[in-house]
Amino acid sequence: MRHRIWPVLALVLPVWMAAPSTASAQEESTPPTAPAGTAAETGGVDEIQALIERMRKKVEDMNRAAAERDKALEFLEKQVEEATKVIGTTTQTTEALREKTTALSSELEDIAQVRDRLSTEVSEREKLLAALEQRVAALTDMLGLERPDRYKLGDSLEALRTRLDATLEERDELARQLAEAKRQLAEAERQRASLEEQRAALQQRLAGLEEEGRQREQEAQQRIAELGREIQDREARLAELEQRLGVGQERIRAMNEEIARLNRQLAALKDLLGSLDQKLQEADLRNKRQQTRIADLTLRLNAALAKQVEELKEYRSEFFGRLKKALGDRPDIKIVGDRFVLQAELLFPSGSANLDPAGEAELEKVAESLKEVMATIPPDIDWVLRVDGHTDKVPLRPESIYRSNWELSTARALTVVEFLIDHGIPPERLVAAGFGEYQPIDPGDSEEAYRRNRRIEFKLTER
Repeated sequence: MRHRIWPVLALVLPVWMAAPSTASAQEESTPPTAPAGTAAETGGVDEIQALIERMRKKVEDMNRAAAERDKALEFLEKQVEEATKVIGTTTQTTEALREKTTALSSELEDIAQVRDRLSTEVSEREKLLAALEQRVAALTDMLGLERPDRYKLGDSLEALRTRLDATLEERDELARQLAEAKRQLAEAERQRASLEEQRAALQQRLAGLEEEGRQREQEAQQRIAELGREIQDREARLAELEQRLGVGQERIRAMNEEIARLNRQLAALKDLLGSLDQKLQEADLRNKRQQTRIADLTLRLNAALAKQVEELKEYRSEFFGRLKKALGDRPDIKIVGDRFVLQAELLFPSGSANLDPAGEAELEKVAESLKEVMATIPPDIDWVLRVDGHTDKVPLRPESIYRSNWELSTARALTVVEFLIDHGIPPERLVAAGFGEYQPIDPGDSEEAYRRNRRIEFKLTER
């Protein structure tokens, strides 16, 4: 572009510099007969000014477009740098993005070169416009001269027309070059739009990769934490096993020592068994003799016990007979097997364990009869009188001081035992027991059955 602009300037500037001297020469030799030339010259200046104005606007438009393109290129360069930094931290997928970014950077460099070239051309055009403006100013000054001077410029005007034609041709060339520059600028804009789309796709892809990277990083951190805990658990388990191994080894050593000691004891025991075997044989012989003697003693003891039982039965029969005689022949006093049975109504009020006066009188007879029988029982017979309390199954009243029939039956048995002790019966010969309603002699639900189950039993038996 520069080799095209400089010839025009070289052509225009000398003519403009030589215009005053040429005008003087023309003034001396040429008559003032060229009004038509003056009109043509004025029309050429207007056309040049219009051309200059259009070129100035185009240059300003190109400057604005170049400034916007510079901003877009700077933004793209920043985006590419950021994308390159982000892409540098990714894996195999980001390698493809890095290659794409490299290609985009190369394209951006090409566009920057085109921008620089267009900027250079714009600068040259600005210089050319400045020269043309200077030339127009000179022509304007020349037109402002006196008419006689303009007549003298007739010859030089032809030369100016010739140069103006050349300038117009140069203008056409500049217009063509400007159109080419616009086309290139449109291509650059198209490439910029394509790069913007690719950048947007890259940003979206990078956002996805960053999210995936964050998720993988979180999963990796969780896995690392789990592995850390697992390692700690295994280390603790290993330390425990090592400790247990040490303890086990210590125990093995102690057990080996114990085995050695036991072996020594076993050898000693074998020697001892050898001597004990003979003693055992002698003991077996003595044992057989003792077994024979024990069998004989057992027979004798069983016979003695049977004799005592028979004697005790006789004393019990005598005791019951005396009781029967002392208490009289009454339906509420019975002898059932080896037991002497008194109905509870003879001794206690209903629901109470306190003896009434009639009951105390009856128990005094029992105590006197028992003392008479006691005097006849030999001291080698170990006997006791067991007092058993029984109730019916009717629940106690809420205001009762006893929690259950069992507690009432036990309290009544204790009352009888304490009364007998107070009347001279040794406490070591007495036993108290309560059975509540759980050992009835009549399972019926009638009042007669309930009355029969409420009772005090006496049983003279061996200890």
